[in-house]
Amino acid sequence: MLHSRRLDSRLFVYVLGYCLTMSGCGGIHLTKPTVLTEDSPINFPFDEGKHDNARTEWWYYAGWLQDRNGGSYTYELVFFKVTESVRIFRRLGIDIAYFAHFAIADVTGEKHRATERNLVLLSPEVKTNKGYLDLQYDDWGAVGNTESCQGRYYHIW
Repeated sequence: MLHSRRLDSRLFVYVLGYCLTMSGCGGIHLTKPTVLTEDSPINFPFDEGKHDNARTEWWYYAGWLQDRNGGSYTYELVFFKVTESVRIFRRLGIDIAYFAHFAIADVTGEKHRATERNLVLLSPEVKTNKGYLDLQYDDWGAVGNTESCQGRYYHIW
């Protein structure tokens, strides 16, 4: 009986996957990207913020921490922005989807934890500023100071 239920579950998953694939869900509509040349200037820290014409952007932080007892930790925090260029989003009338991923590893204790958040929007509600990095996504965020690149710092939470 247990074997039969497992087989039924697998068959259901395969049939569902086939139906979704054939319906076009998850397909990506590719358009020609904007081409940057060697003459395209990059101006930090102002280019680290959002770009309204970018279909996909991400902001990635990784680091190493050490506690007072000598324990070592590594972390990564990533925010992703995907626009209506994904066909399934367009079909649903979604303008922008944001995804966030956080992971921390206790190197000393050999433990790893990860979590993620997904936010699909009909209109953007994630706070971002164009000139410099300032992302707020639910109670997660990242802010860069607006000083020069020298002595630059970020506050992430």
